[in-house]
Amino acid sequence: MRVWRLHNPNADYAKLANYDPLDGRGASYDPGRWNLEGTPLLYTSPNPALAVLEVLMHVPVKAFGLRELIEIELPDHTSEDATAAVTQIAYGKSDMSTQQLGTTWAGNRRTLTLRVPSAPMPIEFNIIINPQHPLMRQVRLIRTVPYALDSRLL
Repeated sequence: MRVWRLHNPNADYAKLANYDPLDGRGASYDPGRWNLEGTPLLYTSPNPALAVLEVLMHVPVKAFGLRELIEIELPDHTSEDATAAVTQIAYGKSDMSTQQLGTTWAGNRRTLTLRVPSAPMPIEFNIIINPQHPLMRQVRLIRTVPYALDSRLL
């Protein structure tokens, strides 16, 4: 399976020594919807367009700047689906938050990836990667493509 990640090479964590764009360090410093602080994760999407849309949910257009789209190849059959648990959370049938769910999932290391619903496009799914899973050594960075928003977009 191939997934895409939109990466900010100018982020403070990306300028640290020995930085690896697949180590999940950014999410551990700046938690997202699926992790608490200190838990490294990689937020990816099945296509570049959704990866861009996901970042635009959190970054003002004027601050978007030049970024990098990273294409990643994952081994097959390594995913778990969070849809049922998310539905339980959404309808108040669970005290767990999505951040707790993702952090617990990462700590258990049951699967390399977690399939989760996209917030800005609920009929789509994103793929969360656990960089601490043993199968991470099979994950390959395919290519990196510079990307800036087209000024006509918004």
